[in-house]
Amino acid sequence: MINSTTSQPPRSPAATQPPASAGPGSHRTWLRLAQPRDLDAINALIARAIECWDLAERVKRVSLPVYAYDRADLDFLQLFVAIDGRNRIIGVAALEPADRGDCAGGHQGLLLHGIYVEPGRHRDGVGTRLLEAVFRAARGAGYDGVLARAQPGATAFFEANGFEPLRIDDPLRDYSHRYWYRLDGAEAG
Repeated sequence: MINSTTSQPPRSPAATQPPASAGPGSHRTWLRLAQPRDLDAINALIARAIECWDLAERVKRVSLPVYAYDRADLDFLQLFVAIDGRNRIIGVAALEPADRGDCAGGHQGLLLHGIYVEPGRHRDGVGTRLLEAVFRAARGAGYDGVLARAQPGATAFFEANGFEPLRIDDPLRDYSHRYWYRLDGAEAG
């Protein structure tokens, strides 16, 4: 469990089942923690997701290795994967403790290191389910909120899910699209 004295990721149940109320056009998915055997599928999904970003092709190609996860990352990050009915990974969310100075008002929070959804599954609720798992992990570890550094094309997703933009105090240091999700009354900065 992540807390203020350790950098180990929070642990939660191995899987969550889809809600029984999943309606007729919804795709059934469940969540679980990523395993080392999932890394190739996770990184392939991330590559497909990045391909949809509004960036120059060269920037995408050069950036891709920075976004890929390896086995050592599993020691420091918690990765949730969303699995579809065919046992394919269709989403991933990675989190780690955020630097207190980056969080709203100096609160303690989890940094949403990355959230990626299979391009053909956008607007199916996969990203929202992953965020719900992130919020449960943050609450369970006693954090005040969740910090996200969004790509410009993802800002609407974060705002629609209750994240508040953080002001930029130092343009040379602060990521330009930082968002804070408040848990239990922690205010945005």
